[in-house]
Amino acid sequence: MTPQSESMTFHSKNMMPQIKIMKNSPLELSSPRASLLAPALLLVCLIASGVMASGAMADDSISPTLQPILDEAVALEREGKLEEAVSKLKAGQDLVQTSGDRIRLTSFVCRLYAILNELDQARKIMKRMAEQVGETKAYVEASKFYLDYSPEDPANAVIMLKAALEKLPDDLEILLELARARVDSGNFVSAVALYNEIIKRDAGVFRAYYGLADAFMAQDRFEQAVDTMNKAIEAGPDVPENFYRMGRVHERNTAAVGYRQKAIWWYHKAVDQSPDDRFVGALAFARIMISDITGATALVERYAKSDPDHSLLRWIRGLWLEQKLQMPQALQYYREAVSFDHLNIYAHLALAYMYLGVGNRGYAFFRSGGFETFRYMPFIDTDQAANEVAIIRSIDPHFPGLVGAEAFLSSAFGSGPATPNELQVKQLKKLSTYYKKLNTYR
Repeated sequence: MTPQSESMTFHSKNMMPQIKIMKNSPLELSSPRASLLAPALLLVCLIASGVMASGAMADDSISPTLQPILDEAVALEREGKLEEAVSKLKAGQDLVQTSGDRIRLTSFVCRLYAILNELDQARKIMKRMAEQVGETKAYVEASKFYLDYSPEDPANAVIMLKAALEKLPDDLEILLELARARVDSGNFVSAVALYNEIIKRDAGVFRAYYGLADAFMAQDRFEQAVDTMNKAIEAGPDVPENFYRMGRVHERNTAAVGYRQKAIWWYHKAVDQSPDDRFVGALAFARIMISDITGATALVERYAKSDPDHSLLRWIRGLWLEQKLQMPQALQYYREAVSFDHLNIYAHLALAYMYLGVGNRGYAFFRSGGFETFRYMPFIDTDQAANEVAIIRSIDPHFPGLVGAEAFLSSAFGSGPATPNELQVKQLKKLSTYYKKLNTYR
């Protein structure tokens, strides 16, 4: 497994809209209208569950008869056709031939249930599957499910992992998940000890370094997190993920002087080794946060090679359109960006702010009084904004822009707006035409 694919197992926690599940079958869904949140979040959950990788359905453990069903379900979900996708998944139940089939299909469906806010039901299904299959892989998959979705359930994850350890006591995958469960339960001393034990056994298991750094950051021990990532870089100087992770450590340490510049330096090293979209996006976003949109644009254009369908390029051009107050066009670019790549967390963030009626975060006239939300825009859609914020959290619960977006969203759901002052009224009149036009793009 590559460092890039390893990192995906840590990015699935959500707050979701609801849909009912029929009680007579563990794999059946009823058919109310799907939320607009579902297509983008399902793609995230498919990557996390192993059904999909690198943009294509592929897994050797899935029977050839079942694979086309999963392919079609993914395609339908990406188009927002939830009911048709559910029908395909129901048909797949009769094509399960192996334990691997059952594990994958159950994981696929349960992660969909979690996305649709039926987490308790999904956990019951996963637990039943693990106990009935009784294989190590089933226990590990169930434990990941318990840890991937908020609120996490590390206690039951540990139960599953202990059952797996009885069969394979030295399996690194199981030990890594057990350490993660200990972090989620707040048992940091035990988690740190276990991560260190894994590293001692195999210094090339970079997920152990990442998990250890996460454990330190959860305690605000950023110096130890930096030391951990330095050791990872020593063990893998040619692994760009290590540089990217070091950048994330610095970007989360917001109390440090020059934390953003340090993050940018490490992101540059990651991008220099590999122009992965995650690395380029992180570097561009960090530059935008220090008001260097010109540098961010040059970076994205260089690595996108002016491909008009490149998701990051659509996002960055949307920001420029916002600067020109061309709001409907910016909205269209952001939507195209997420349609080209559902994991473009930066475009989802831009959409969240757009739906909150505050537009680009960099303009002071969208706010009044420090960090208070400027809630006087004619166009506000808090439901759509909540969907976008949920997508961001599911992709990366530690994304640097998430806290601010949640604060704006919370404010939007709060008390009514205050009376705007004279300057704000003039600015509103200037923007009113643009925001009214947004309704034609919804």
